[in-house]
Amino acid sequence: MAPRRTRSSGRLRELTTHRVCRASDHSFLASCPSVVRLNIMPRKPTPAAKQRVRTGCLTCRKRRRKCDEQKPSCANCEVKGFTCKYGPDLAFVPPRSGAVLGARHGYSNITFVDDSPVAATKDKKDQKPDESQSNIDFSLDGLQSSTESHDDPSELPRPFGFQSIHSSGLPSVDFSDPPIPFIGGRGAPNTSYMSNVSYFGNSISASSDQAPDRRVQLASSNQETDLLRHFRYHLGPWIDIGDPELPFGLQVLLLSRTNRALQAAVLAVSAGQRKLMAFPCTTDSESSRVFRREAEGTLALECDLARHAGQALIMLQDALPSGPQQWRALLAPTIKQACDFASREGQTEDVGEALLWLYFRLDLAGCILLSKAPLTPFRSLLQRDGTFILHPQPQNQPQTVHRAYKHILCLLGHCLALIYGDPELPSPQTISSPELAAFPSLRQSHFLSQWTFLWSDCQKWYDDRLVNVQQIVDIRGGEADHIDPDHDSSFPILIYTTPMALVANAVYHTISLLMLTHKPRLLKSLPGPRSVTSHIWHAQSIAGIAASNDSPEQWDPVLVAGLLLIAKEMTHESQQTVILQRLAKITATTGIKLDQETEALQATWNLARYEEEFEDEPDTLIS
Repeated sequence: MAPRRTRSSGRLRELTTHRVCRASDHSFLASCPSVVRLNIMPRKPTPAAKQRVRTGCLTCRKRRRKCDEQKPSCANCEVKGFTCKYGPDLAFVPPRSGAVLGARHGYSNITFVDDSPVAATKDKKDQKPDESQSNIDFSLDGLQSSTESHDDPSELPRPFGFQSIHSSGLPSVDFSDPPIPFIGGRGAPNTSYMSNVSYFGNSISASSDQAPDRRVQLASSNQETDLLRHFRYHLGPWIDIGDPELPFGLQVLLLSRTNRALQAAVLAVSAGQRKLMAFPCTTDSESSRVFRREAEGTLALECDLARHAGQALIMLQDALPSGPQQWRALLAPTIKQACDFASREGQTEDVGEALLWLYFRLDLAGCILLSKAPLTPFRSLLQRDGTFILHPQPQNQPQTVHRAYKHILCLLGHCLALIYGDPELPSPQTISSPELAAFPSLRQSHFLSQWTFLWSDCQKWYDDRLVNVQQIVDIRGGEADHIDPDHDSSFPILIYTTPMALVANAVYHTISLLMLTHKPRLLKSLPGPRSVTSHIWHAQSIAGIAASNDSPEQWDPVLVAGLLLIAKEMTHESQQTVILQRLAKITATTGIKLDQETEALQATWNLARYEEEFEDEPDTLIS
């Protein structure tokens, strides 16, 4: 009889056959000599290039992909089209001595640190131990969350007062020394800082007895805070047309922190625009007058950049309520000085370049409505692609939406100069050459060659557009009516990626419409698709661009002028209703007064309707 196998012996055989023991399990190996012993190789260290890090973007970490940590978007997210986001950089501060563990504290001092190399060198050389703390700390009590409990009534949150930012104990700024430039990376994405010493140059010496105090004193009330917030998030982005560099929306505000005159101009134009919009404040009218009086009294003593920026804002305050037809007259006194300044400093400062384009855009819009040539001397300042003549760009520089926008604006300037005469150069119609005067056909041939060259340049811009400049939705004709049953105006549905791309395409259609209206008589046919050579196609495109999008930044002055240009030809009542709704939207969003233009349009439409009815009456009587 075979011996009975116990449960323990079967378990031991199972362990002997299947179990792999660790080399460190000495007690088990000693008791089980029949267990197979394997030599486990030690784990190889992970190379430094393949080690996991926690500094990549959140999208790559979630997808478990290697991130190159480029900012603002890494290569993986940019190629795949994902949204690239980075987690916050947190620095944990050890608790203060004597603090109770676990207690919650509200920090009252915030220190702004400039970690640039030049700033570090200057601090080591100039800073005194007694002044180090008083120069950079200011009180921000009351910013902690209101949900926190406070045992001491003295720790209750207090209203935030801006006057503590620049307290009276701070020393005045010595503008005789050059400012500290910002070198290397930028402090925030899509933000640049001033690095030109000439802006803070030797216009006024700090040692002079008449040098004004340039420290900004902000009122404790919420009025100025609301106006600055309105400029940052409404007026500034509209002036910049969605430019990621934000020359007005951000950089002008940064400059105004140490310049009260410029800050008063910012507050004046903010109050002046807000009182013209749909929801004005009761105190905006008085605030606009007070801040403007303050700005006009001190802007003349400021440096070039602050002075020109402040004057541009004051001019814009006058342009909004006056209407597009008055813009050209408002620009005439100051446009030459502003253009000269921009030509000198436009390459080194984004604000200086933005000033030129702001004047140029208002000038072009006024010229479209008045059938005049531009006042801006753009031929002597800008090349045809929008770059400065004195500061040419490299040939291999990548194309961007901003460059495409500036390029098409320059082509619009050349179009208006060709049609209505260029003040810088004599036009073919008014040139006093004996040959051209003796042979009218030669004068027409000269105009024809210039017209053909400009038309080809404009169509080349449209054909070579970047993907970011092209429309992402293009629905025309009956398809638009099927998508939207209430869409009975027959306007196309055109949607673009950014407001700047939208305005650039509207400028192209405006140029094409103007050139087709003034086409030379000797020109019989034009190459390209039939739609490109159609007046109606371009007019419908401008109306569709204005009606299909609803971004506040899209209402560029040139788009407003183009919409008013084609509105006269809209004869159907549904189209006229859409046009009037868009004009009312422009006023409510930007503050541009269009009452005079709206009344003129309605008078034109009523006259055309009356003429149609009058022409139909004889037919009715005959029948």
